[in-house]
Amino acid sequence: MAQQIRDLVDTWVIYRSEEDPGMWVAHSLNTDQIALGKTVLEACAALKPVIRSLLEAAEADPTIQVLNPAPKEVRDRLRRAKPLSGDLVNRAEELLKSNRRRAEPREEGVENFKTEFDLTAA
Repeated sequence: MAQQIRDLVDTWVIYRSEEDPGMWVAHSLNTDQIALGKTVLEACAALKPVIRSLLEAAEADPTIQVLNPAPKEVRDRLRRAKPLSGDLVNRAEELLKSNRRRAEPREEGVENFKTEFDLTAA
């Protein structure tokens, strides 16, 4: 039986997609879940409900394994990643709805970002 996890402190690495350079990938290091977006904030906003759905599914079905570490090559990106504000990521959906693109992180030459925050099943 898998361990039930209702709350998860997770670390994400956000990087440009190798398959589609116009897209960003938000990748959970603790669950190996991913989401794509045209911007860093879109990728983060897309990953939040994926992780929440995983937690809810695992709560309903204890055989679902939540903790599944991302591959080494993804975890290695963490060392090169620039921190993103957890508040910025938590507000990603709100900022995107209000079309405040100026809040999008813009760092010349930065290809990896990282963030950490708490997620709770609804």
